[in-house]
Amino acid sequence: MNKPTAAKKPEEISLKCSSLTICLLLIFIFTLFNGYLDSVYYEYGATHYWECTFLGEPVDLHGDLVKSSVSLASTPPPDLSNWSPHYKEFYLHNAYGNMADIPTGKVTVFSVTPLVLLLLAGLLKCILILGPGTISAEFYLMNLTILGALCWQFIDSLRDRILAFVVLALSYPFSIILTRGNIGATVTAFTLILYIYLTCNKRHLVLSALCLAVACNVRPNAILLAPLFLCFGLRRSLIGTVLFVTSGAAIAGVTYVVATHLFPGYSHQVFLRALENYTRLYVIEHYGNGNNNSAYGMIKILECLFLTGLNPFILLATNQIISGIGAILIGLTSYKYWRGHLPIYHFAFAITCIYILASTIFATYHLTILFIFVLAAGCPGPENRPFPNFVLFMSALVLIPKSYFFFYPSVSCEVILNPLILLFSVGWILFSNYPPPVEVQAGDQNAVEA
Repeated sequence: MNKPTAAKKPEEISLKCSSLTICLLLIFIFTLFNGYLDSVYYEYGATHYWECTFLGEPVDLHGDLVKSSVSLASTPPPDLSNWSPHYKEFYLHNAYGNMADIPTGKVTVFSVTPLVLLLLAGLLKCILILGPGTISAEFYLMNLTILGALCWQFIDSLRDRILAFVVLALSYPFSIILTRGNIGATVTAFTLILYIYLTCNKRHLVLSALCLAVACNVRPNAILLAPLFLCFGLRRSLIGTVLFVTSGAAIAGVTYVVATHLFPGYSHQVFLRALENYTRLYVIEHYGNGNNNSAYGMIKILECLFLTGLNPFILLATNQIISGIGAILIGLTSYKYWRGHLPIYHFAFAITCIYILASTIFATYHLTILFIFVLAAGCPGPENRPFPNFVLFMSALVLIPKSYFFFYPSVSCEVILNPLILLFSVGWILFSNYPPPVEVQAGDQNAVEA
C-alpha cells in the first residue's frame, strides 16, 4: 500500500512559468493595453483613424494584396457585380497606376523585384477567377497555417505552443501583414525565420542557402543576414555562400526573363525608374515615415520634428552613413563570433537588429522576423540551452505595440522607440563579456549536426 503523502504547505506551492511564457504574456497584455488606449483616444474625441490604432486605414484594407495585384490588369474590367465596393474601387480607380505612369513620377508596383512582380501577376489571375474576397481569406488561412506549423515544430510544450500561436497571431506585426495583405512580407518573414533557425542549429546547409536566396529576391536587404553562414564553420560557410549566390542569381535571372515576357515593355531601366520614384516618395518625402523601424526612419522623424525643412542631399547622405556604420557593425559582430566571443543566438540576434536598423525602410510587418527568437526559446538546440533571456526579452520588447503617442498622421512613438531598443541590444551584445563556449565532444558534435 502506498504511503499517504502530506499536503504541501502554501509556502511550498509555486507557479512555475518559463521565460518564454512570461514574454508571451507580456506581449499579449501590452497588446490589450494598446487596444484599450485606442478605445480611449476615440472616446475622448480623437476621431482620426490614424490616432486610434497602429493598423492601416480601412480604405486601404488588403491593399498590398488586392490593389497591388489589380494594378497590373491590362484588360477591360471583368464582371464586378460580385465584388464589394471596396475592391471595385481598387480595380476601377487604382492609385498605383501602370507602367505608363512611371515617367510621371507616380508610385507603381514595378519598383518591386521580378519575383514579387510574378507573385502579384499570379495573384491577379486568381483574383479574377475566384474574387478578391476569397483570395484574401485564403491569404489569412495560409499565414495562420504556417505560423501554427512553426509554433508546433519549434516549441516543445503544448501549453506554450498554443499560447505562442495565439499571441503571435494577434501581435501587431502579424496583424499588419494580414490587414495589408503583404505577400512579400509573408515570404520574407517565413523564409528568414527558417534560415536563422537552420543556421543557428547548423542544419540543412542547402535549404538555408535557398531560403536566403528567396528572401533576397523579395527583399534584397536580406543579404545583410548572410554572415550567419559562419555558424556552419569556415569551410561549410563558404559552400553555403556559393550556393546562396548561385541560387539567388538563378532565381533573379529566371524571374526577370519571365517578367519581361509577361509585361512587354518591362525592363531593367523601367525597374530603376520606378525605384527612383519610390526612393523620392518614401525615402526623401513623407510616404515612408509611418511604421518605419529603421535607424534612418528615426533620424528622419527627429529632423522633421526639430527642423523646418528637410534637405534631400542631407537625407541621402545620412542614409549612406547609416549603411556604412551598419556594414562596420556586421563585420565587428561577425569577427567577435568567429573568435568565440559571442554565443550563437546573440550573434544571430545582433545581425538581425543591424539588418533592421540599416535598412532604409523597415515597415512594421517585417518585424515578424523577430518571431524566430521567441519560437526558438521554446526548443533551443543542444548547444544553445538554455536560450538567452536577453535575446528573448528584447525581441518581445520590440514586438510590443507602441502606438501610445502620435507625432503627426500615421507616425507613432514606435518609430523612435523600436530603433532605440535595437541599438541598445546591439551595443549590449557587442560590449558584454561572455564565457568561452563549452567544448563539444565528437559524438555530441555529430548529434548536433545531424
